[in-house]
Amino acid sequence: SEAKELESKYVYNIARAFDRLHLNLKTSYPERTPGRRITSNIDVIKTRLREDISRPLFTNAYNADLKIKGEPKLPVVISKAHCEILDGYMSGIRQKIPMYYREARKRLKDDDYIIGFIKKSQEYQNREDKTISKKEIKAMRELIKTRLITYEAEDLGTITTAHELLKLTIKKYGEKV
Repeated sequence: SEAKELESKYVYNIARAFDRLHLNLKTSYPERTPGRRITSNIDVIKTRLREDISRPLFTNAYNADLKIKGEPKLPVVISKAHCEILDGYMSGIRQKIPMYYREARKRLKDDDYIIGFIKKSQEYQNREDKTISKKEIKAMRELIKTRLITYEAEDLGTITTAHELLKLTIKKYGEKV
């Protein structure tokens, strides 16, 4: 039970913050793009926290529950090197978010890209006349542009929160040198 609480606070609160990002973490972005770098950094951070914190916490709890005598407790610690790497990856995500949204705004110039959004809308799906007007494209472009500004600001706030949570995790589990 204590292991679950610690994992929730120091591992999964960070993962939940990542889940609040507006970019799709399940998308496979092209190589060397901001989207790819962001999702790769997030994967590394989640994996490292699971390996360094979750696994030893639960192994120790499991061994204690079974009352296995003489079984050494696994250290629940993030090495100094990994602390620096995790902090660097989180800073990298912070730097890539504006680039990701700049790239997204460039795509707004493409009418076909905007038409794709219109065709996915419920309103378009339900209507009989499937003709898409220039006015409709312009309105959708403005809507998406406004949303991207909001999403970028929210994502920067989310990453700042995730970074603060990571700092708490490092403070608790970071290797004391």
